[in-house]
Amino acid sequence: MSDLQLTTSRAGKVDVVTAHGSMTAQHAMMLHSRLELLLRRPAAVIVLDLAAVTACDITAVTVLRAAAAVAVNSGCGLRLARPPGPVAGILRTAHTLRFIPAYASLDAAIHARINELLDTLHVPAPRESPPAGA
Repeated sequence: MSDLQLTTSRAGKVDVVTAHGSMTAQHAMMLHSRLELLLRRPAAVIVLDLAAVTACDITAVTVLRAAAAVAVNSGCGLRLARPPGPVAGILRTAHTLRFIPAYASLDAAIHARINELLDTLHVPAPRESPPAGA
């Protein structure tokens, strides 16, 4: 299991947290601490870039949902960007994308372009291999 690395940068008034590696129980406190720190600022907007996330478990999902609740209650914003297919599937299955908007691109998440929001409900079925000889 790979470690989780988080880097934070600014894009205008938006904090962009880029995650690399596994968002799992072993790294949940690191993710929680980073999001909590950023959400302390008034009217903070955080975009969590998930493009390089290799795994996500229910503990990380719980951290994200808790951070979303804090964001809503404190007048802040939390958005997700570029979740890879398996990560998006977990977030959809856990109904997390109903509470945290996820965008197809980092730029769309930074600017909250609703035309690039990911589908919150559809979990694509795994692709089956064609029968041999087809």
